[in-house]
Amino acid sequence: MRYFTLILIFFISFFANAQQLNGVVYDSISSIENIKIENLTAGTFTISNTSGQFSINAKAKDSL
Repeated sequence: MRYFTLILIFFISFFANAQQLNGVVYDSISSIENIKIENLTAGTFTISNTSGQFSINAKAKDSL
C-alpha cells in the first residue's frame, strides 16, 4: 500500500505540471488560419482554426 501511494503521488504531480495554453495568431489586418504552432520541448503541435485560435499543452519553460 505504501508503494502504491508513492506511485500515485508521482503520477499526479507529473500530470499536474501540464497546462493548456490558448492564443490567437494574427497579423496587422486580421487573424490567420492554418498556422502550425509547435511545442519544441514536448514535440507536439497544433494548427490554428479559421478564427486564428489555437490550444496546446505546455509547461513552464517550454519553447513554442
